[in-house]
Amino acid sequence: MVREKARGKWAVQPFAHPFNYFREGPMPQVELTDDRLIVQVEGVDKILAFKSRIECPIEHVEGVALGVPPDVKERFNKSLRLPGSYMPPIIIAGTYIYRNEGHWERQFWDRHHADRVITIRLAHEDYRSVVIEVDDPAGTVAAIRAAIGRSGGAPP
Repeated sequence: MVREKARGKWAVQPFAHPFNYFREGPMPQVELTDDRLIVQVEGVDKILAFKSRIECPIEHVEGVALGVPPDVKERFNKSLRLPGSYMPPIIIAGTYIYRNEGHWERQFWDRHHADRVITIRLAHEDYRSVVIEVDDPAGTVAAIRAAIGRSGGAPP
């Protein structure tokens, strides 16, 4: 607690916990160009995730979903973090690898709050899925699906 003198009396002010920055830090930004999907990792998450940017052609986006689908969550639970950060109430960020049908695949995570998460599924890329927290999940999902439809890629 921090105390400040207010009107001749001591008033107790709430303590700003240092982890609050990580809980409410900047979220990844999703940018869609004519033919590319770009995920820009922001703030201290660049350090915690050991990644600053993921870029791929729209044609490689297989689909996008609100939240984390059960199969992605199951693979995450069986994965190894290489490299990244895992502090569940605060942040999950970085690269997570798992074994799938005899070969290694990777997921990228950058999330603080589970209720604002989207999952982007990729093909022919370093990451099989990208799980990120965004400001407007429904709007971001709609924009990515529209970009997939314009490119003639996989159905959303």
